[in-house]
Amino acid sequence: MVNNPIIFGEQNIYNELDEKTGSLGKLLLNAVSLSIGEVHSMAVSHNGIMVPAHINKKSNSILGVLGFIPKNLCIDLVEIYDKTAIDEKYVEGLRILRNSDAHQLVDISEAKNFFELDDIENIYDYMNI
Repeated sequence: MVNNPIIFGEQNIYNELDEKTGSLGKLLLNAVSLSIGEVHSMAVSHNGIMVPAHINKKSNSILGVLGFIPKNLCIDLVEIYDKTAIDEKYVEGLRILRNSDAHQLVDISEAKNFFELDDIENIYDYMNI
C-alpha cells in the first residue's frame, strides 16, 4: 500500500547526521499476516531474538491485544514503555529493556533507554544470545 503523506504524514529517511535524505513511499503502518508464533520462529531461524515491544501500552501491544504473554512463546526479553506502569506479574522471570517508544526524531535520544546491567560486557548474556 502506498503512503498518503496528507493523511499519515511523511515517512522520512535520515542519515547518521540527522539530515533528511529521502522519504519512503510504502505505507509502514500495516500489520503483517503472521501469527506471533510465526514471527518468533522466523527470528529464531535467522539466529535472531524476538523482543515484544512496549508490552505495557494499552494499544498495539502484546498485553493490550492478548492480555497476557503466551507461555509457549519462549522469550527471555521484553521492552516496556518506561512512562507507563506495569504489573510485575507480567514480566516475572523476563529481562527488561526500558524505552521511550519514540515516534519522532527528537525523542529518540532520551536518557530512558536502558538495560539494567552491572557491566556492558554482560549484554549478550542479558539478552540470552
